[in-house]
Amino acid sequence: MPEAVSTASASEVSGSGWPEALALRALMDSAGIAVLVVAGCRITHLNASAQSLLGSDAGCWIGGPLSALAPPVADHPWRQPGWLDELPAGRAVRFDAPLQRADGSLLRVSGHAWADPSAPSPARAVVLALSDMEQHRLAERRTARAQASLQRVIETAPLAIAVFEMPSRRVLQANQAAELFFGLPLARLVGASPRQWPAGESAHDIGALEASLDLAMESPPGVRREIVDSGSEGGAARVWDTRFVSIAPDGAQGPAGEAAQVLMVANEVTDLRAAEQERFDAAIAQRGMLVQEVHHRIKNNLQGVAGLLQQASARYPEVAPILSEAVGQLQAIAQVYGLQVGSGGPVQLAGLLQAVAQSVQRTFSRTIDFAVQGDEPARWRLPEAEAIPVALTANELLTNALKHGGGQPVRCTLLADAAAVTIEILNRGQLREGFDLRSRAGSVSGLGLVRALLPRRSAELALSQLGPQVLTRVVLRPPAVRRDG
Repeated sequence: MPEAVSTASASEVSGSGWPEALALRALMDSAGIAVLVVAGCRITHLNASAQSLLGSDAGCWIGGPLSALAPPVADHPWRQPGWLDELPAGRAVRFDAPLQRADGSLLRVSGHAWADPSAPSPARAVVLALSDMEQHRLAERRTARAQASLQRVIETAPLAIAVFEMPSRRVLQANQAAELFFGLPLARLVGASPRQWPAGESAHDIGALEASLDLAMESPPGVRREIVDSGSEGGAARVWDTRFVSIAPDGAQGPAGEAAQVLMVANEVTDLRAAEQERFDAAIAQRGMLVQEVHHRIKNNLQGVAGLLQQASARYPEVAPILSEAVGQLQAIAQVYGLQVGSGGPVQLAGLLQAVAQSVQRTFSRTIDFAVQGDEPARWRLPEAEAIPVALTANELLTNALKHGGGQPVRCTLLADAAAVTIEILNRGQLREGFDLRSRAGSVSGLGLVRALLPRRSAELALSQLGPQVLTRVVLRPPAVRRDG
């Protein structure tokens, strides 16, 4: 008697009419396994898969006995009298037996027999579901070979590979390269979740790793991150291009209750990133050299033009005052480019102001006492867009101070604090009665030029009388200036 291995629910159908039920027959015909229906020991129906398995169409078998499918072996179950009658009604019974195809070849098949519980034994219908054991074994061997090949690829690939079970985040599988990525031996990785790893021994942040695993479950394209680990003590940091991809079926679990999985693949790109950084640094250095060369040439050209104007001033005294003013402005602009040649970045305000003061002093052969005071004035710098306007402003104010100073020395002081920087110019002189700086706004030279050059929202200009002297104050605040550090 075959062994009953499982119970199947029965439909309330009649014994003789049940195999011919249209809906049930359509279902059997569309099944991917071989299905035969036997009634009264005679084959009444074969689906397409059964015909393919037997090697001939249904007409060769329908109406014939089930024993026609059995090879001439006396102990074959299908040749035993009463085998179909002894099947328990309404229960699926597993069997394993050889089967003879239409061409006489033999197959080893396994399957289940299910007897209709609603009809008496002699006339009841029995459904046989068959599968080719050799094909099944071949499929298993192919699967095993594929898994073995995949395992060899995982083990030999120059990538850190790990498979995580979700949602527990337990490591199911990892290769040798994963030891380097996680900073842990395989014995501690496999079978444990990140929270179960020894505290402080992992090379990466556990929270960030778990967040990437969870996000990969929600994002079908996966997650890509560049991770930098600190490396071993005293060792260089490593850079990893890491990807997390869900390899789960739809939902958190597969159809057979299998847990979802996330595949992690990490490629070390430390050398690649270092090479990219070197190329970037080289490009920046080359750009800096080109900019410095351009600034140097601009400075030389401006000074050359200033020299030509000075020669013209000597030959044509009637226009000397106008030309001298232009020479001073050109020299002030040249100082900006001269300082940028050395710094390669924002110009230091104290250095620029001192350079302009020295240039004006040489032009007029007068003394300008320059001083710097306050809270770390050397940290204040001028953005590139403001360097030339501030240089021209300083040149104009110092030139005016020398012109109206009666031959007396002029004092220029740079005062710095945490919020702003102030340029103070003190010279001997007297402001006109009723002097109003706002009336100079429309002028194209002198104080009008200064007001036009200074940034309106982040700079202030003021003139006041201090006894026999005139004090000029220019206050500069960010963003017209900036404080490094």
